[in-house]
Amino acid sequence: MVVDFYIPLYDRPRMSSEKLSEASRQRMIRLSIILQERDWGPERIVSAELAELVGTTPESLRKDLSLLGCSASGRGYRAGELADLLSEKLNLKGELKAGVCGLDSWGAVLLHKTDSFPGVRIVAAFDGSQNRLERTESKVPLYPSYEISEIFQRMGIEIGIIASSTTDPERIQSRMLKGGARGIINLTSCPLTVPESVFYHQADLTAGFLSVISRINGVKQ
Repeated sequence: MVVDFYIPLYDRPRMSSEKLSEASRQRMIRLSIILQERDWGPERIVSAELAELVGTTPESLRKDLSLLGCSASGRGYRAGELADLLSEKLNLKGELKAGVCGLDSWGAVLLHKTDSFPGVRIVAAFDGSQNRLERTESKVPLYPSYEISEIFQRMGIEIGIIASSTTDPERIQSRMLKGGARGIINLTSCPLTVPESVFYHQADLTAGFLSVISRINGVKQ
């Protein structure tokens, strides 16, 4: 069995998450989330166990950790300290403001989870339907979608969440970027193109559900 040698924090070279490929970054972010979900105390965990948590090989995981300043080849990692290290190295500390547009779909769900996601806090929501704005209960202020640019600038919102395809995603994205958004999270099926200086992630849950349904029904036939 391969075991790992744990290097104390003060012995690790200073590394940057910029050295990581996007696939590696996603693995390390998943690992950070998993490790933060429980109190590990002084418990140690070896790379094979960590790799299993994120669905990769021990070799790939040790390489990812090495790029972040933590070598592998000895006694195992202190899970609690590794969780803090990943949060620091991946620049996950602190909190950014987010605004969500589209209250007829996932946006309505997000309004009840405004502070439930690590590193982000939803501070405003938008929709093109005045009737929907008037009927929606929310802990954050609601605005018509034509005010996105102004509100993003005024509140210092850096992350835009596009939650519904009925909101005209391209137009909404344009307004968010004009308001100073530095990152876009697209929950719709409509792919978007953003400037190179903007960070973009598409997480289409509807397509994900239908993909699984299609495969299940295909097996049944």
